[in-house]
Amino acid sequence: MLYRSVGLRSRPTPKALVVAALWLPLAIAACVGVSLVPRVGLACGGCFGAPIAPGEPVNQAVLQNAERVLFVRDVVTKQSTVWVEVRYAGLAQDFGWVLPVPKLPKVGVGVAKVFDALDVAMRARVRVTGGPPENCADPAIGCASFDDPEVGDSAGWISDAASSSDGAASAGGPGGVQVLDAGVAGPYNYVVVKGSEAATLFNWLNNNGYATPAKATAILQSHIANGDLFVAIKLQNGAGIDAIRPVTLTMDDAEPCVPLRLTAIAATANMNVVVTVAGPARAVVKNHLDVTVNPLRLTLMDGPFVACEVGKPAVGNCLVPKHYSQVAALAMDEAGGHAFVTEYAAAGAATPNMVVLGSQAMANLAGVETMAQFVGWVQGNAGNDPEYWPAYAPHLDTKAILPGQPIGKAIGYLLSCAAFVQTSMGQTVCNWPGGVTLDWPVVSKLPVDGAAMAATLDKEIVQPMAAIAAMVAKSAKVTRLSMVISPEEMDRDPVFAYNPALPDVSQIAVEVSNNKVCLSGWTTMATAQRMTLANLGSWLLSNTTIVDPMFYTLPAAAAVVLLDETGGPLPIAPDQASLVDAAIAGAKPGKPSLPSGLVLKPAPKWAVPPSDPLVTTIGGWPQPYGCVPKPGWVQGLPPPKSPPPDADAQDTNAGTSSDADIAAAPDIAADVAADVAGPVDGGPVPGVDAQGGWKETPTAPPSDGGVGPTDGSPAADGASAGPTAPAAKPKAESGCVAAGSAAGGGPWAVAGLLALAWAWLRRMRARYSAQAGERLAGSGATR
Repeated sequence: MLYRSVGLRSRPTPKALVVAALWLPLAIAACVGVSLVPRVGLACGGCFGAPIAPGEPVNQAVLQNAERVLFVRDVVTKQSTVWVEVRYAGLAQDFGWVLPVPKLPKVGVGVAKVFDALDVAMRARVRVTGGPPENCADPAIGCASFDDPEVGDSAGWISDAASSSDGAASAGGPGGVQVLDAGVAGPYNYVVVKGSEAATLFNWLNNNGYATPAKATAILQSHIANGDLFVAIKLQNGAGIDAIRPVTLTMDDAEPCVPLRLTAIAATANMNVVVTVAGPARAVVKNHLDVTVNPLRLTLMDGPFVACEVGKPAVGNCLVPKHYSQVAALAMDEAGGHAFVTEYAAAGAATPNMVVLGSQAMANLAGVETMAQFVGWVQGNAGNDPEYWPAYAPHLDTKAILPGQPIGKAIGYLLSCAAFVQTSMGQTVCNWPGGVTLDWPVVSKLPVDGAAMAATLDKEIVQPMAAIAAMVAKSAKVTRLSMVISPEEMDRDPVFAYNPALPDVSQIAVEVSNNKVCLSGWTTMATAQRMTLANLGSWLLSNTTIVDPMFYTLPAAAAVVLLDETGGPLPIAPDQASLVDAAIAGAKPGKPSLPSGLVLKPAPKWAVPPSDPLVTTIGGWPQPYGCVPKPGWVQGLPPPKSPPPDADAQDTNAGTSSDADIAAAPDIAADVAADVAGPVDGGPVPGVDAQGGWKETPTAPPSDGGVGPTDGSPAADGASAGPTAPAAKPKAESGCVAAGSAAGGGPWAVAGLLALAWAWLRRMRARYSAQAGERLAGSGATR
């Protein structure tokens, strides 16, 4: 099958599909509010209802839909640092957050941009590189000349072939709850408490404004039995929602763990969880399986574009498939519902710089003396960010010019007015509904203490980012793991450990090559796209924005494996996934995850649809507009198989440079034969010759007719797969081979290509000139 129509069809799935991008967590939290929905909900823990009247049931209306956590373990200082992002939408007085922790922490605040930088650098993506067109010939090479000799200067048109590159603690507290620490961190008031039993802690939390549903009692008790402490956080009086920052916890050496059970109380279905672990080796999850997302279930050539490898020269175009989270969720369901995807693992030194404001930007801010200069700095440094507002506020007095406006809105008015004045052709007063007015010549001269502002911004934003970036960079290995999970699956807390034997994992999860295919041999006729994945196959697609129906029945998980602290990946057969999942539920660091008596079956391979052969069809010649055919060339008929005698001598326009070049090129029959030679059925998976043209790159088929990654390695599952190694140079008659270079006198010499392009431009100019003349004549218009 060379060309398939593609349609959408629904099919039952074990879990509702998710739309958000993959994110991952590592601690626990409880957000409190009245009928509130978190903006992104990136907090480790559960979001509960706000304080209510005594005797009324807790209204659990606040839900989390994602978590992002960074865990850094320093093997030299024996300290662990955890950053947890908190985002919340609602009333500031209703915000509350509770986190269980294994040891007494030092509580601080971080910067959300750290998580954004990690996402940019480490999230899984697809790299798409383009190849030359397949079976595509320009119809103009059948033309001796065009019937308008004046055409040729510029037609403003590029042929399909030329444009197709796709390229202080108290001793105790009431009711058995001890307050071990209390203080202020950034915008927060916090306490660290220890409870002797869950009922007492439950009452303490509710009496102190952390409304906790009754079903949390059992989970609290399990944490108490484990010796955990609890950090409870609220915003200070007068602090707004925009003041919320990530919470940082620094404690003595502790193993990373994600306490999801408390999160389950108020989590959304298919919640995205992202954990980044920086430690002595690649991180693994002891009590969860690891899955590789099947690339053939993804829309590999459609999705938002991202940088390929941050800090490296761009090669190809990289994107995040638009349905990555949905397919990842299905893959995790196939693994029993408790699974992660390892999206990245590399040396900490490879982590890009996370600091967003460089030394020059900070020096420029320190030199700001007026409001106009401050606004200009904000415009030039993406400075209108909620995380920066608290640093601006003490040094930016806007009460006189914008009374009653919070700092964020005031900066918005200033930026808007400056932009208006710059483009208003002389107007200098800005007016908004509600009587808000700014006289820019007056406002722009107001004094601003840029030096003090820069010092505060450096202390609260730049230095924390630099410190955590340095900690990550000196780690032996940084691992990013993600999961998509629903509340009913949050019945265990992921426990992490390290395995120095496992290889690195590139953020380039899939390498794809694609090229245009001309189904009838001509650039102006129907086309399709060829999608090639090294080590898997090559297929023709009519639509690259959805998954082709031939891939619908493939598993969402290309591989399901168990990763432990020693050895390599252990492949898990699909019918044993639930059994193994249950067996490793209680796994702990320092002991094998898999019980010794459990025997694993060989993991079967899954069958990959057969590759589509190279397209070799050469249909009837579509004679271009204004074309004077060469002898033997007839509209609608195949090109001549051999040149007629003295064909070049009959060229009526051979005196021009472009036509002379055309006449010097071999006949179209030889050109087409070289372009499309290959087997009619079956055949090799095409590869791309870096020097131009196609080469045959045979891929040995598996003995059982299928491809089934079984070892979890990138080479086996298609992740980070490079191009297939070229075989010996093929014979011309055995497949689609590279055309000769200009220096070698091959059929697609540079001069010939330029000549063809020149002739095509002339032909198009003639067509457009004729059509324009007809339109002008018909309308009675004159030039």
